Amino acid sequence: MTETTAYCWRSGLIGFGETAPEGTLPIATGPEKKLRAIVDVLATHCWDNRSLKVGGIATALDNNEAFKALDWFTKEVKQRLAETQREVPHADA
Repeated sequence: MTETTAYCWRSGLIGFGETAPEGTLPIATGPEKKLRAIVDVLATHCWDNRSLKVGGIATALDNNEAFKALDWFTKEVKQRLAETQREVPHADA
């Protein structure tokens, strides 16, 4: 499985790549398909229906408020990634 990093710009715009580019903050790293699916569910979808944003960053009154929004988003993505990596017992086990 290919590992991908989700990251965001100060505007809240989310991107994906091998690493987070300079000037961005990493959100999480994980298996590409799972990470993209989780981010897609949690992110705010932009008007173009392709771009994703971390909710609350663009409308934050200051950097502290923006960081709180990113912190919540990051924790939620990482928690959901961890849940997908746990083994689910089979019903007949």
